[in-house]
Amino acid sequence: MVSSEYYIFNLTEIITGTLGIVGAPIIVIEAAAAGGFTHIETISWFYAVQFFGALFGLIMAFYYRMPIVGAHSITGVAFLVTVTPHFTYSEGKRLMYKISGDQVELVEPDTFAYLKWTEQDIEELVRKNIDMICDEEESMLIVGRQVRNESNGISDLTAIDNNGNLVLIEIKRDRKDILNRKEAFEFQAIRYAASYATIQTPEDLVERIYAPYIGRYREEFSSSSLTNVELAARKLQEFLETNHATQTFNQAQRIILLASDYDEQTLSAVSWLNSNNVDIGCYKLIPYRLEEHLYIRLEKLLPLTKNEDYYIPFSLKSSSQGTSKDTISRRNLPKIKEMLDWGVVKPGDIIMPKDREGEGVLTESGHVEVNGEELSLQKWLKEIYGWSSIQTYAFAIHKDRGISLSQIRKKYMDRNKL
Repeated sequence: MVSSEYYIFNLTEIITGTLGIVGAPIIVIEAAAAGGFTHIETISWFYAVQFFGALFGLIMAFYYRMPIVGAHSITGVAFLVTVTPHFTYSEGKRLMYKISGDQVELVEPDTFAYLKWTEQDIEELVRKNIDMICDEEESMLIVGRQVRNESNGISDLTAIDNNGNLVLIEIKRDRKDILNRKEAFEFQAIRYAASYATIQTPEDLVERIYAPYIGRYREEFSSSSLTNVELAARKLQEFLETNHATQTFNQAQRIILLASDYDEQTLSAVSWLNSNNVDIGCYKLIPYRLEEHLYIRLEKLLPLTKNEDYYIPFSLKSSSQGTSKDTISRRNLPKIKEMLDWGVVKPGDIIMPKDREGEGVLTESGHVEVNGEELSLQKWLKEIYGWSSIQTYAFAIHKDRGISLSQIRKKYMDRNKL
């Protein structure tokens, strides 16, 4: 006859084994969701829990000649649930350190909510510094803010790029703000973008969006006797003609999403939209506070970078070549410092703006000295053209050679098969 102690002992083993095998994975799901893990990362975690737990159990059972269950620490995983919402796995893979002599100090990212920044604060920062996203390889003109469509939907920022595409820029402060929305972040942007497809002509854009924007920020534009409509029409026409985009005006629309972090469903949906030729991108704006200064790190998440993106060059098409555009990768082309290292340009070279008056002297740091002041190429050219962002290398002309920095870069890369 089997004693009751036997059944109690075996029941205890069963409960312990079940909790060890099932309990931790349940909490793993919650921790992975809080930390923004991808499906592959979550599955890898599951695999590690089960495989190494089983391997540990087999080794210990053979060694001690008794049943031993290897399992993940439930307490440890529960701790991760409280940590991952504040310091996600993706952030952990890209840490920032402050260097003091031969010592390093971890600089942890903040959140905009903790810094008491609102979406309007981020919106204003991006409005005045859209070149953060363009990365010197794209011209863009902000033409609208808080634009309301006929269904009372309000888009954050509106721009036009050097291909004539209208660009919708939607901003969310933090991951929590995305999750708390009734409507998915990306679908809200798509709905707004559909409204922009109804704009048929530059005159339509001026009347409905750009002229009211200029009226709102008139003090930012040079004093002129022109009305808001006249000034908007002049600036838009100049932008389109200079970029040879008059004939391609609003033939396509683009979407740019900005947030300090994203949930997995948004990234999954945007990735699927990319694979179906919808031009939508996700960028992370991650704030860091160091001493009395605030820093922003920009990270492009989607579309995914391809190997070819690291060597496809870009040069501005001349008017004689029509309106066709090269396929470019804006974020992976070598910059002015690499060009200085190659020796294709050198400090002291004279740089001129394309089809504009003015000269700047190239410095060792890759900036230009103008009237005794050292400026970045982007800032100098933005001031000359009056655009929100500019293709730095296409509009910076090397005086002695008479060609643009983008053409010099392209020739070197072609010659060296980069």
